[in-house]
Amino acid sequence: FPVTIIEGIDIVLHGGDITDGMGVYPGQENYLKVSGAGKQAKYVVDHYPKVKGIETIFISGNHDLKAFNKTGVDVCSLIAKGGFVEENTEMVEVNGREDMRYIGRFYGRVKWNDTMIDLVHPDYGFSYAVSYAPQKYINELEGGSKPDILIFGHLHRAFFMDYRNINLIMAGAFQRQSDYLKRKGIQPVQGGWIIEYERNDVISKITPNFFKVF
Repeated sequence: FPVTIIEGIDIVLHGGDITDGMGVYPGQENYLKVSGAGKQAKYVVDHYPKVKGIETIFISGNHDLKAFNKTGVDVCSLIAKGGFVEENTEMVEVNGREDMRYIGRFYGRVKWNDTMIDLVHPDYGFSYAVSYAPQKYINELEGGSKPDILIFGHLHRAFFMDYRNINLIMAGAFQRQSDYLKRKGIQPVQGGWIIEYERNDVISKITPNFFKVF
């Protein structure tokens, strides 16, 4: 978990897949550093950066939810709240992190200083045009339900645009190109955003800065 500490950050917003999960694709278990939902949750609790005064708000993605779909164990709930999981006759204890708030599976909304921010981990595949998937998602939003800022995970891309008065941020990734992504012909964009904005009734100014990680 690489981290750059920059003064002035209040919250970190994570768009899902905080763990690599298990059984996401055939043979994945041979590439994992840590196996099992409980042990992966414990690894995040022990190694995810912790900075006093900064809270991480996150949702789960398709990798995180593999264990939930098979066994009912929500690895992200373990990370935030702690608990016990039995794996291979071994009881794994996860202490949980008070500075990490889990707000939903695939989707969650945060109200931050009167700003509505949606976190989405979509069920879209990759397309030739980077903006196609989030534009399609925004086009299908119900009237009156649009957020001020939309953070779009899953696709390993980094991209910003203002579309239908929504400030769209494709979150990027912190995982390097795996063998699986090489086979898929996908080069992840590694890094994260620092967002500054001003608002009155609406966001009148926004400055998105992407910090690359190599």
